Amino acid sequence: MNKSILSILFILIILTSMIHAMSLNEAKELVIKNNSEMKTEEQNLKMAQWDLKNARFDMLPTAKLQGNYNLYQPEINMGAPNSQAKNLQSFGLAVNFPLFVGGKLYLGQKMKSDALKMSEISFKTKKLEILSTLENKFFKVLETKELMSIAEMDYQSSQANEEIAKIRYENGSLSSADYLNFRTASANKKLRLLQSQNAYLLSKNDLTNYLSIPSDTDFEAITEDMYMEWISTLQNTDLNHLDKITQQISEYTSEHNTAIQISKLSVKTAENAHLMNLGNFLPTVNLSYTQGWQKYDFQDKFGDQGTLVLSASIPIFPVIDDYSATEKSRSAVRKATYQMDTTEKSIRLAVQSSLLSLITSIQSYESAKLSLEYAEEFWQQKNVRFKNNLLSANEMLDADVIVNNARTQHISSIYNILRAKSALMQVINSDSDETLKTLLKN
Repeated sequence: MNKSILSILFILIILTSMIHAMSLNEAKELVIKNNSEMKTEEQNLKMAQWDLKNARFDMLPTAKLQGNYNLYQPEINMGAPNSQAKNLQSFGLAVNFPLFVGGKLYLGQKMKSDALKMSEISFKTKKLEILSTLENKFFKVLETKELMSIAEMDYQSSQANEEIAKIRYENGSLSSADYLNFRTASANKKLRLLQSQNAYLLSKNDLTNYLSIPSDTDFEAITEDMYMEWISTLQNTDLNHLDKITQQISEYTSEHNTAIQISKLSVKTAENAHLMNLGNFLPTVNLSYTQGWQKYDFQDKFGDQGTLVLSASIPIFPVIDDYSATEKSRSAVRKATYQMDTTEKSIRLAVQSSLLSLITSIQSYESAKLSLEYAEEFWQQKNVRFKNNLLSANEMLDADVIVNNARTQHISSIYNILRAKSALMQVINSDSDETLKTLLKN
């Protein structure tokens, strides 16, 4: 029986060790594959592709083949002997080719092409937005998990201190008030531990729901070493280097940012719409050809007739409607231009803000790291003195608060860097760490 239990435990240990923790890259691949918003954007992209194909086909000639069969009751006298018509059979071919319609077909095709580019950009924008959302949810899970570990460590330390305080209280070397202070601190830290556990569970459920995976899925931790290469690049950034990399990132962003790209395409679309309205004042030219065949039942064979027509028309009245539409489209061009200028300025500001946020986060990380080293050394000294009854209760409790806050700040500073990096990458419209490294190193 004991051997069976040991075997089962051994198997459970092996199975537990085989549980795979999902990495951030695996989570990204999963969310891109399964996210419903991505699937919606993908269908919008396909619709835009078909719209462009339809616009191109509109520029080609159209042809129709038609046929008729007329049955006459009573018969029709065609005015000649033995020419009583009982039925008429006819069919024909009609080909129409609009040679010029004020440039509307060509401009319409250009507008559909720009609409397809916008849809492609929107698809990429949605992808970056989803990846950024995923990263923040992923970072939140890891952060709350580490904060939960800190809270658990702090609670265990407070319990140990409470036991020491109890012994000192019972032998009369600690006052009742100081002992109650330790018990209160222990109770507060237990509550903080429960709160951190709830925060971790909520953040994990949020992430697993977003990925549509089981809630018991574990996630791979992100270590500091993974980002130290490019973090070290910005640790001692001076103003000259900051101006240089800001300029480089701004130039890259002006070419790759999706909001700027869509704004530029919106201006082109508005300009083409304005040209299309100007085309209302131009003539239209159309070429058509029809070929028909018909035969009455008393005839031996079909007769045929072909017609080639070249037609042109010039709009005369009403003119005021076309003029109003033209002026409206002219204002639309100006509006799109102003919006593009506003977008470019806001993106430039966002680049500066995101870069400064990243640099500030790195500097805060350095400060938090040093503070943690000091706080832990300070706590170790205080803890030894407290165990040897050489330190007051308040001083020990103060040391606990200092080291706990330092640990919390250190963990938060790490994930603040990751969140700032994610925000900057979304602004520059890139999902590659290598791109950001290159821009920051130059």
